[in-house]
Amino acid sequence: LQGDWSSDVCSSDLQLMDAWVKLQAYEDAIRLASFVQKLAHRHKVLYAAKEGDSGGPDGRKKGKGIELVSSIDKDVEKIVRVLYRQLVQAMSGSMTLPVCVRTVGHLRRVLRLKDTYMQRSMGDAGPTRSTADNGALSRLFLKCRSKFVRSELAKLKQDGPADYVVQCIDKERVLLSDV
Repeated sequence: LQGDWSSDVCSSDLQLMDAWVKLQAYEDAIRLASFVQKLAHRHKVLYAAKEGDSGGPDGRKKGKGIELVSSIDKDVEKIVRVLYRQLVQAMSGSMTLPVCVRTVGHLRRVLRLKDTYMQRSMGDAGPTRSTADNGALSRLFLKCRSKFVRSELAKLKQDGPADYVVQCIDKERVLLSDV
């Protein structure tokens, strides 16, 4: 009975996180993902320390608890990937400066989450290059914004060379003042 209850609670938390991502409540989704990541790490460390024993830290057989937490962690990893794609897509569109700053902050935190998942999947095989710290965020920002600017410039009418240059200058001024 207790296992069913905890499984139901955890699945509703995953549904909540998925809903937050769909509703673009990124701050809440990132906080929940971070919490689940810490919880999964603590469970793995706790059960790894007791691996020689026949049971978990409280003497019970291990399995269901760590399996449940690992399952939730894997589901959250999938949702983090969706969150990352949504933030990159948002960065590639029209946005004001405050929204851009908020999006970059969310992306920075999501990249850290993704780094942790990547390091876990590689088995913590020593120091790896962090995408959040090594300029990847800067490159991603520039790539997304240049994609948006190019798409906006491609929409301009090319009636004559002089008119086109004036339209480009006006459009660039508007786009650069937004972000």
